[in-house]
Amino acid sequence: MDSSNSAMPNQLNNDEIDFLEIIKTLWNSKVIILSIVMSSIIISFIYTKITPKQYKSFTSFHINSGDSNPGLGSYSSLIGLDNSSNIVNVINSVINSDKIKNEVAKNYKYIFEDKINILINEQKLKNTPEHILEFVVDELNFKNNITYTSTKEGLNTLSYFSNNPKLSQKILNSYLVYIENANKDLEISADKEII
Repeated sequence: MDSSNSAMPNQLNNDEIDFLEIIKTLWNSKVIILSIVMSSIIISFIYTKITPKQYKSFTSFHINSGDSNPGLGSYSSLIGLDNSSNIVNVINSVINSDKIKNEVAKNYKYIFEDKINILINEQKLKNTPEHILEFVVDELNFKNNITYTSTKEGLNTLSYFSNNPKLSQKILNSYLVYIENANKDLEISADKEII
């Protein structure tokens, strides 16, 4: 019995943490630890300086649904289709349409004039309005940078990413104007003032 009792204190001693030993190990490895910390700081500083900043402008809005003037949305409800999802689909189609992208791009063609002229002189871009507009749409990257979401409560959000905060805001405002104009033409909602 004495031999089993003497094994217990050794087992308890193995489970203890020796803080002095840990501090000695850290102190002996201080050069490695400091070099890892400093290299991480330098890499993250370089990354933040090299990576272009991205700004996101967004606007949220509700679609008015008055009953005074039957629009495209109310016609769809007559044949048993969900009115709110139809309006969302129509707005999504309008936002992603080539027509609205080209109309918005026309407003910002001036930003790329120098680049357009260089590409035309190098014969890398055809000097036609269609090709120039297509180039501007690609430069503004509407395919990836503009997003539209809608919640089931009817909150619609339109957002645009850009490395220029003012441009991002202006493009969103242009989109909103064209959505309102599309509503007047297509009668997406019953109200002429959609937003």
